[in-house]
Amino acid sequence: LVLTRTVPTSVGSVLFSSYPLSIFVGKKNSQIFFLLLAILFVVDLSTSVIDMTHVGNIQSEYRLARFTVKELRNRDTPANRHNIETVGLLFNGFPIQGLQLTPDSDGEQNSILLVAENPVVFNGWFFVTSLLDTALDPVRFILEGSNDGSAWEVVG
Repeated sequence: LVLTRTVPTSVGSVLFSSYPLSIFVGKKNSQIFFLLLAILFVVDLSTSVIDMTHVGNIQSEYRLARFTVKELRNRDTPANRHNIETVGLLFNGFPIQGLQLTPDSDGEQNSILLVAENPVVFNGWFFVTSLLDTALDPVRFILEGSNDGSAWEVVG
């Protein structure tokens, strides 16, 4: 028969011991705290991932989409100097294939036109920028849709 006795540890004994972290982590209250913290982290992370992939309930259907940069991170740089590498449309979080990207002839050259042969249904969009100069990343922009190229409706 082996009897063991657990000696209660006070805050002082934890702080002034040789291994304060291992004593602190070994306490029941600390373990409960870390468990709750981990649960909150997982819940927050899962809702963040859902927020990033959930693109919206409103669906638009257009043959043309125009992504126009209004302002860059460096506000002194003209918007037509953006560093966008690609732009695309999403349907339920998945990229729509078969779109042609062309610079829009809007005069200011700060728009990118996405052209589809037939109207496509989309409920989200994305853009990818170059990592070379983050000062040229767009911070203000609009997405418009059209079926004829003359009447445009703001969709994002």
